[in-house]
Amino acid sequence: MTVSKNGRGEKMKTKWTRYHQGKSIGTKGPEDGIIILDNEHSEGARITLENEVRNGSFAITCGIYGLMVHTAFFRKFDDAKKAFGLMKRGTSGILRLPPDDDFENVLEAVERFTNRW
Repeated sequence: MTVSKNGRGEKMKTKWTRYHQGKSIGTKGPEDGIIILDNEHSEGARITLENEVRNGSFAITCGIYGLMVHTAFFRKFDDAKKAFGLMKRGTSGILRLPPDDDFENVLEAVERFTNRW
């Protein structure tokens, strides 16, 4: 569990846990590969790492419920595993953002995230 501060300076607990207690591991993922890592964030997000996707590579699908879904592809497992951790941190950062009146700051953060990956 991570303790962080939201945009108002208040402490909040955020947590990544295994999605459905790990029952999705070994099943078909969103890119038709085999799920090898699958985590869900307590504030409303999910990230999945699959191997054996259509082109023989690895795929990470990351979504923030009700906001966005994005998939990135990697040829090597080590690159995908490293990106999985970085994408989890990036997703946590977006979830911690306090929405302003027009939600523009959150949308800009999502755009930066998807452009990076």
